[in-house]
Amino acid sequence: MFQIQKLPATSTSGHINQKPLFVRHESTNNVIDNIENKYYPSLEKDFILKDSIRSAFHRASVFFNKANRPDVITDGACRASDIRTIRTRLSAYIDNMPDDLEKELDEAKADGDLVTVQRIYAELVAKTYQDPLSLQEQTSRQTTSASSETIEIISETEDKYIEGAPTFCGEMSYLFYHFLCQEGVDPNEMRVICFTQEDSHIDPDSLNNHALIIYSSNKELLKKMENYCGVGEHHDHDGSYSHFINICTERNQEKDVLLLIDPWNRDNKIIDPLIKDRVFEYIKNSNKDEQKIEKIFLKHLVDTILIESEVLPQDHNQYDFNDLWEASICIDKPIDSSSDESEGDYQS
Repeated sequence: MFQIQKLPATSTSGHINQKPLFVRHESTNNVIDNIENKYYPSLEKDFILKDSIRSAFHRASVFFNKANRPDVITDGACRASDIRTIRTRLSAYIDNMPDDLEKELDEAKADGDLVTVQRIYAELVAKTYQDPLSLQEQTSRQTTSASSETIEIISETEDKYIEGAPTFCGEMSYLFYHFLCQEGVDPNEMRVICFTQEDSHIDPDSLNNHALIIYSSNKELLKKMENYCGVGEHHDHDGSYSHFINICTERNQEKDVLLLIDPWNRDNKIIDPLIKDRVFEYIKNSNKDEQKIEKIFLKHLVDTILIESEVLPQDHNQYDFNDLWEASICIDKPIDSSSDESEGDYQS
């Protein structure tokens, strides 16, 4: 999924050093290719949804700056700390939103209408990142801090790619959510959800978490999930992650579409539980219970994301529902907590 180019750079001793440059749109292009090549069986059930997700990836690609991920190589032009500037600007948009939008938000919060709350917040996040001044400032910072060789390589890439302002998983999920809405996807069929590390030995405020989008054509499934998972806070439900997996499997596989879309993931993954890969065959060969097969496989797919995001430890057993490690999950309620978000490497 990665394309690493070596850039020549001269050290103070006069020797030529090799500086890596991460071509950030590469993994996004791979996802788009996978969509076009019918890699995701669920998307073949709904061609309008397929086109909408593909278009959203095209539109969002310029914002896939994951400078805060230690596992992503960058050219060093954009620092993870720059997210504070973005969040300050986002807070200003929230505090000064138009009266009609604020009224709509207040009514939605009073009614417990999380769909409208998330849709409005997504609009404000998109406004923050699409502000011409914001992009101008970020582009200026890049071109003044990057070497001339770096700028030349960036300008020669196929899409004339320019790295934008940095995103954490929360901002990226809401940006993508906004683009999906603009592409015609019903917001009632989406939720931004957040997985949180569970560890009694760690200060709750420093727990790793990871946000992504769940899409389901079965709105009742999302409502059930919303009622179970709660909103915007850490919950003490025993086995909440396992219950989440159980809810996801309560669908008609022939008719319903279920996807987990993780645009901040290193490879911009779309998790489609209908993909039957080698892991699925391994689980199937070792277990004859059809319902349990799907649960274990979906858990494996989600675990992979959570391990990469350090919500689950590297030695987590992805095939064992009785594993010691768990993850809490909630439906995100963004505007109540957006100003208090942590600045950790993987936190949303």
